[in-house]
Amino acid sequence: MDDNTRNRLIICFIVLLILLVAGISYKLYNDARTRNDNQHIEGRLDETEESLHRTGNRLADAQGKIGTTEKQLIRAESEASGIADRSRELAETAGRNQRIIDESSDIIGRSAERAAEIRRIISETESRNQKGGTQTNGAPETT
Repeated sequence: MDDNTRNRLIICFIVLLILLVAGISYKLYNDARTRNDNQHIEGRLDETEESLHRTGNRLADAQGKIGTTEKQLIRAESEASGIADRSRELAETAGRNQRIIDESSDIIGRSAERAAEIRRIISETESRNQKGGTQTNGAPETT
């Protein structure tokens, strides 16, 4: 083998060695980058799972609160209905009481008119009796 061929072989070997080192370096770089990317992705997936779990818990809490609120709303509607019914009953009772009061006022008014008429009649009778000399207190007249 002559020097020229040997030099070419050495150059080819060095080029192959450089290519091999470059290939291995590139492979190691990509493996490290992929490993870092995978760890980042796994971390993000864990965070997402935790976030979904917290969201699920909040949703369950919200659903429980909605159920409680619905029950309270139904109870409030029932109480409001009872209050409305009681208000109607009280209004009807007040109306009946007002009619009784009006009727009683009319009776009192008529009774007052009759009492005044009776007093007038008694007064007229006593006045006539005094003129005629008759007693009105029921006792016999003494002279």
